Amino acid sequence: MDFFHSGAWCWAGLAVLIALLYLWNFASRRHEVATSWLWQRALARRPTWFRLRFWLSLAAQLVILLLLVAALAEPYWKAAFAARRSLVLILDVSASMSATDVKPTRLAAAQAEAHRVVQGLQPGEPMTVLSVGSVVRTVCRWTDNPQTLQAAIDSLQPTDGITRMVDAVELARRALEGRQNPRIVLLTDGCFPQAATLAKDEQVDLKRFGQGGRNLGITHLAARPDPLDPRQQLVQIETANHSETAAECQLQISSPGGQSQTASVRIAAGAVTQTILSVPVEKSGVLTARLTAADDLAADDTARVFVTSRPQPTVFFVPAGQAASDAALQAALEAVPAVRLQIVASLPEQLPPQAIAVLHRQVPERLPAVPLLAIAPQGSCELWEAAGTIREAACVVKDVQPDSPLLTDVRFQDVVVEAAVKLAFKQPAETLVSAASGDPLYSRLDRSAGPVLVLHVDLDREKSDLALRADFARLVRQAVRVLTGTANGGGVAVRSDVLVSLQGTENAQLVSQDGRALDLPKSPQRRALFALDSVGVWPVEAVWPLAVRQRSDWPDGGAAPALPVNLVSRSESDLRAGADVPSRDVESPAPTRQRPLWIWLAGAAALLLSVEWCLFHRRVVV
Repeated sequence: MDFFHSGAWCWAGLAVLIALLYLWNFASRRHEVATSWLWQRALARRPTWFRLRFWLSLAAQLVILLLLVAALAEPYWKAAFAARRSLVLILDVSASMSATDVKPTRLAAAQAEAHRVVQGLQPGEPMTVLSVGSVVRTVCRWTDNPQTLQAAIDSLQPTDGITRMVDAVELARRALEGRQNPRIVLLTDGCFPQAATLAKDEQVDLKRFGQGGRNLGITHLAARPDPLDPRQQLVQIETANHSETAAECQLQISSPGGQSQTASVRIAAGAVTQTILSVPVEKSGVLTARLTAADDLAADDTARVFVTSRPQPTVFFVPAGQAASDAALQAALEAVPAVRLQIVASLPEQLPPQAIAVLHRQVPERLPAVPLLAIAPQGSCELWEAAGTIREAACVVKDVQPDSPLLTDVRFQDVVVEAAVKLAFKQPAETLVSAASGDPLYSRLDRSAGPVLVLHVDLDREKSDLALRADFARLVRQAVRVLTGTANGGGVAVRSDVLVSLQGTENAQLVSQDGRALDLPKSPQRRALFALDSVGVWPVEAVWPLAVRQRSDWPDGGAAPALPVNLVSRSESDLRAGADVPSRDVESPAPTRQRPLWIWLAGAAALLLSVEWCLFHRRVVV
């Protein structure tokens, strides 16, 4: 036998105080009365045990104290305690657990099994409950209270997240370190890659739910501007058929302007199909792809992505008056798709909002308030001062930023440069290409009116071979795309494991545009890193994604910027993925009715107190 709280035996020191109080001899005065002989006769007839009741009462009080102290110390039998388990219960609340092939859902069946596991706990066996989707959450900390555990299980709600089961099991192993008889109970459908490996783990009891199911879903959605028509978006939809039979369904695409297109899609059993449609976009907003299919999982039948409407920009080209270099630059500008090119001797005073300017050598003292490309500028302006020319060995290309979108597919390091313009910038400038002298050959400056790109290389054939290279047309095209905002105009459907920051909102709930609500954590630390694991269109004003933020660059009166969150996951959509994963029932020992020893000790103390009181106060009839 051992004790949970050995320090409680310190209370046994009260026995000394009780003995002193009993043995204290209180002074009393003796009075002679006429009937003294009667009292002496009556006292002489008392039984022997009555004469010893003082000492019996003292002994009883000491025994009662020891019984109560022993109850506080909580004794237990070592053999019974050694058999107790420490359990971590992990419930899968990912998107696939909302499948209806098990009625009413897989998650509901898993919760029923969790209740059975809790009912099988032995007295004193601790358990903690975790839920796993896109993130691992602690639903209930260590406790052996069945009512607390049952309430925690009932509080679980399904999510649209991806299964991070490996992270959950790793957290469970850390929680079980140093505990006796550790066990991990997984209640899942096995729709994650590591399910078979975890099922073979000796420390893990994996119980699988699901009968395979039939599901068709959208597993990828992306949109980008049509290079031939900026008013159109090329939409790529990937659909998968996770069933045993071929299926034919309707794919409906709805653009923010209210227009919609419908395409028939036939998908073979177990196959994936790619569909590309050109969709007109009149204003910025959320583009929705919806698959009409009767299956066991609804979360992946719809996917959304934010698209941006972009008017056709106009390029105002001011030539330098050099026939050869102007012709090469004009040809490169004419090859840029989806722009209107206007050749002017000088820039007009008023330029349309979607205009950009290309200045060859000529630079006004005050630059126009539009995005601008200046090539070999020969004068000064508010952004720079002309500082001469760098020549020959000093202007050899040295460093190039290959990751810049301005230099995509451009081999600038092979360009032969004999002369370049040297400028002294009046504000910080990003150097994209630098010369051996350290001077920039290609620079970028950012300002409120739009970016300014400066190509320092002279296009004259005697001073460089840049205009003669095929890379020159790509260089001009990338510059125009960056200046017009079409370089990164595409969007990819955000998956339901995106991390966001909620520090900017004080609301208790986050409400999507379609009415779905999420309870937000109260802790500022948890709001700083929050997994948005629910499908919907969430307002950017409240949600700031750490990885993805999509917004409209052109104010066209469209919908407010938003973050559409989607399932788009092959592993979650494939409800058959866990069909071959081994599953076993969680073994629970037979329930025991053995009560803790402290209850018996407390009961004995109460019984002895009652007996002692009766004996001490019993009257003797003379």
